[in-house]
Amino acid sequence: MKQHLLLNLRALLMLCMIFVIGGRSVAFAEEKTLTIDFESATTVYSDWTFTNMTSKQTGSITAHAGTYYGTTGGKATASISTNSLIANPKSITFYVSKQSTNTNASTWKLQTSSDNSKWTDVKTQSATSMSKGTWVEVTQDLSAYSNVYIRIYYKGTTAVRNIDDVKLTYSTGSTTTVTFGLEVDNQTFDVKIGEKFEGKTATVDPAKAGNVTYLSDNTEVASVDKNTGAITIGNTAGKATITAYFAATDTYLASSAKYYINVIGPNTPVFYESFDLNDGTGGNDGIWSNISTSRTLKYDKSEWNVVNGKDAKQCARFGTGDNPGSATTPAIDLSGDKYIFTFKAGAWNATKEETTIDVVISDGTLTYNGTTSKTQTIEMNKAKWTDYTMTIAGATNSTTITFTAKVKSDNRFFLDEVKIVKPVTSTLSLVAEDNGIYYATFSSSEDVIFPSDVEVD
Repeated sequence: MKQHLLLNLRALLMLCMIFVIGGRSVAFAEEKTLTIDFESATTVYSDWTFTNMTSKQTGSITAHAGTYYGTTGGKATASISTNSLIANPKSITFYVSKQSTNTNASTWKLQTSSDNSKWTDVKTQSATSMSKGTWVEVTQDLSAYSNVYIRIYYKGTTAVRNIDDVKLTYSTGSTTTVTFGLEVDNQTFDVKIGEKFEGKTATVDPAKAGNVTYLSDNTEVASVDKNTGAITIGNTAGKATITAYFAATDTYLASSAKYYINVIGPNTPVFYESFDLNDGTGGNDGIWSNISTSRTLKYDKSEWNVVNGKDAKQCARFGTGDNPGSATTPAIDLSGDKYIFTFKAGAWNATKEETTIDVVISDGTLTYNGTTSKTQTIEMNKAKWTDYTMTIAGATNSTTITFTAKVKSDNRFFLDEVKIVKPVTSTLSLVAEDNGIYYATFSSSEDVIFPSDVEVD
């Protein structure tokens, strides 16, 4: 018995032991978990924030474990997120199912964020093909991430979707720092398809902790050598996140650093604002009036200048009943030849509501419906999105575009999908003959916009 107690005491001391290395205290990393079993009300799980997610539910299906499970409560969006940054996440597992045979498109997403605001998808699980009452396991290694909020996010049909037994594993221990350097960390580097790009090298502090491993989240855009960080640019336009991560050991915590490579193709937008970071009310949820709630407008691109602008459902809305609204883009380099400018707009739905806004370019001209001017006036539809296309010419390297209400009151409007692309210029010679009759056919996998001055011989 004495020997057994001695061994247990020794094991306990080993768990708590602190080693002194070079005069510095270095603790063992310890594995911990945050869990949600949904057997209690959401308020019990104090480490998490629940949005449109209900706990302690039961119904026509059996819980994954225990008696109860969580549901989306018939909401089109729902989420569960950590209340605080997780310094060294290791993995997460949860189970999802559905309560009916509904097959409308819907997804569960595992996401991370450094600021609890802008979220990055890590993994997506479709709920469309699930069978009623069948629990599907979703698991993900998170050791490449550090100092992030973690969110499970649902978006899709209002049919009830279920979730159960969330388990997030993380570690504690001595801090390890990975960095590419101040001029590289979290920066974006633009590269054209066909160009070479010199990969960046990360360092670990303390160096004795070990080596980093490099990872690309989009190898079709840019792949990376896992040992050296060397970059190979692919043939696909898009954005790739390059991460250098140090995996947690018994002594040191996991750590990571990242930068971004934006590979530009011939049809890559020179400017794009999706407004998708906004999760308010109005526009893309079919609601076009009587909106009382409002939050600060968020952007993909910073430095928009807005007046009376608020968030809506993955779009933006401007103006109040008594005051006009406006939105001005950041300065954009539109020097050179022509550009194609597209956006979506819709008007507030009220009897006396005005439906006219001005679109104004600071430099150059806009061509729309056969007219060319610095200002184009458009008519919107109430309670409906309309797509607009204009041509930009004669702009400069610091051009802005402003959307503004035409009148001072009752001229509220919604805005979405603001995009500017530089069209590919080429000469097509398409000639075919059949019994003296000439004809031609054009086909392309890309979006093709023929400007008004195109000539057909």
